[in-house]
Amino acid sequence: MKKHFNLILFLTLITLLLFTYQFEELANRQKQSQLAASTQLFDPVKLGDLLQIKAPNMHLIRKKNAYFISKTNEAVESKQLNLFFANLSRIKIRRIIDKTDIKDSNIFFAKEGPSLIFNFKSDVLKFILGNKLQFDQTFYMKVISKSEPRLIVAEVTGANPSIYNKEDAHRHDGKYQKIKELFNTDNSYFLKKSKEQ
Repeated sequence: MKKHFNLILFLTLITLLLFTYQFEELANRQKQSQLAASTQLFDPVKLGDLLQIKAPNMHLIRKKNAYFISKTNEAVESKQLNLFFANLSRIKIRRIIDKTDIKDSNIFFAKEGPSLIFNFKSDVLKFILGNKLQFDQTFYMKVISKSEPRLIVAEVTGANPSIYNKEDAHRHDGKYQKIKELFNTDNSYFLKKSKEQ
């Protein structure tokens, strides 16, 4: 009888452990998805189709299911467009700056920085690149949409794109410079590259 009692206790313990593991695993997955959503600059699913992309040296428009350069009506190379979006998707929100903390916007933007404008079906998003912070690899960015504008501290995930000194690795500006290049991308970037290049 004691053996049956021990067996019942053991099976109860296993059941509780499995239930606890399942519950904890589910909670961890939900936390991870919430963290991923909170660090995204925007949710393309909520915004609908992307109709236009504008930058200082670029203007792409969507016609049917393809993108074209606005001035010349040349088709955009999908590989280049995907690479552009992949690089942009590496930008993550580190923190949103509260309005009460903003006393002088010149700290964040020395002058009007380069901008990217995305015209979606349901909203227009404008991203203005700000200054890089001196003590790490983060930088300021202003996000303007139909709702109130937000000032954020952003970071770029992934490896540094250039060689750097190990002592200064934590504040190296290679990632910031790469994002600056993306904001200044011109129309020719999206055209089919010749075999020589």
